[in-house]
Amino acid sequence: MPLVKVGGKFIAMKGPEGEAEAKASENAVKRLGGQMSAIEKCQIQAADTNIERRLIVFDKISITPPKYPRNAAKIKKQPL
Repeated sequence: MPLVKVGGKFIAMKGPEGEAEAKASENAVKRLGGQMSAIEKCQIQAADTNIERRLIVFDKISITPPKYPRNAAKIKKQPL
């Protein structure tokens, strides 16, 4: 979300557990100026497989605070 412009969208492709992952990320997304707007189910068909995925759509509704994005060491020590 830090690199998305206000008014823009971020779309994350997730597996079948994508809805639970999106729910778990709500606090972090809010801190970064985003809001979840939709969860779309989709099927990917390739070489005799039918893979179910979720597209999680986030809207960027406000600016990201200046302290984000953070460096990798800080992310590990203090996750959102």
